[in-house]
Amino acid sequence: MSELKKRALENPSDLTIITFNYDLMLERVLDEISQKGHSETFFFPGCYRIEGLTEVQAMAKKEDKFASENFEHKGVALLKLHGSMNWHSRHNSNAPTPKGMFDITRDLHVLNSKMVQHSIVWKRKQRQVYMKPVIVPPVSGKRGMIHQDLLGLWNKAAKALAQADRVVIAGYSCPPLDLEARILLSENLRAKPNKRVYVVDPSPQTATRFIELCGVDFITIYKSIEAWVRDRRP
Repeated sequence: MSELKKRALENPSDLTIITFNYDLMLERVLDEISQKGHSETFFFPGCYRIEGLTEVQAMAKKEDKFASENFEHKGVALLKLHGSMNWHSRHNSNAPTPKGMFDITRDLHVLNSKMVQHSIVWKRKQRQVYMKPVIVPPVSGKRGMIHQDLLGLWNKAAKALAQADRVVIAGYSCPPLDLEARILLSENLRAKPNKRVYVVDPSPQTATRFIELCGVDFITIYKSIEAWVRDRRP
């Protein structure tokens, strides 16, 4: 994470992180940076760039919350294209139907929580409300499962990839059946052929996939994060 910290401090608004992960590790790292005298780095929940978001659900324990709440779209952008474990929707049952669970129009609620919340039960007007994470399962043909608020994030990700001078791809193997992600990368990385792409992955097969997919003039393959960090040092 040392390279992430360096990039975040140099010019936070120039850094866009696109992730398919649900966890909150990136938020915790950015929050830590922000609390160490770099407040312009991390704005929660503004970092998510979700349009129309004006409130968050507070958690009970102060130590589990992010330090401050700010809805401005400033600082590092964190685009979570498959949702997040602190984005929840409300349901009347602890076992909602697939239709209810993946209704793309259901309300999305962001929790101010540093901890992963798999399921929450709240009492509301004398009845129980069950909160379930808003995530996209790792399946092919997932377009119909993507929440309407996430579709805007995919558009933002496409624009960021198309306009970027440098793109670092780490921790994503580009599986053949993940068609939506492959199209996102292929169409937008090719939009600017002179951009520099760095792929961090120990697998030669993954590296080959990205070489075929990217269609750019400059691509460098690293087998580990450590190798990439060493090479990027001045």
